[in-house]
Amino acid sequence: MRPTARALSTRGGTPKAIGLLLACVAAAGLVLGTAGFAAVDADRGVEVNVTGDDDAYLGYEPTVNGIPEIPANESTPIVSYRNRFGVDLDSVTVDVSRANPGAAVAVESSDAPDRLGRGAAGPVHVTLSCSTERTVSLEFAATGTGPGVRVSLDRTLTVRCLPD
Repeated sequence: MRPTARALSTRGGTPKAIGLLLACVAAAGLVLGTAGFAAVDADRGVEVNVTGDDDAYLGYEPTVNGIPEIPANESTPIVSYRNRFGVDLDSVTVDVSRANPGAAVAVESSDAPDRLGRGAAGPVHVTLSCSTERTVSLEFAATGTGPGVRVSLDRTLTVRCLPD
């Protein structure tokens, strides 16, 4: 047993090897950095409740109950949008198109407010053309933006075009 004990005490290699290994690990940690984060990018979650048009932040309301009748080639207010945000909507766009492209009714023009103040409402006027009385579904795609807010709303309304 004594020769084995003597061999360990004279070599002394094991503690040196462990020390060298620890020094290499420490040096690698300094050179490569740690596994921590330098920066984190995360989105905040937002919860939005779905509500009816009467209580929505951007309210939508047809001007008449039932199917509105629009005389051909005459600008007619058929829907209204109301801003219920606590800030002004500095930019409002409303695109009006036919929901069924094969219909014999054309959307000649539409006119909507380009901004809505806090609590304000504004009508959308539509001009249609048709040679015979036709019922058509119109799509309204509205978008509003203001300081820190953006809202979009898509609705469909069935109307009747009355020829000249």
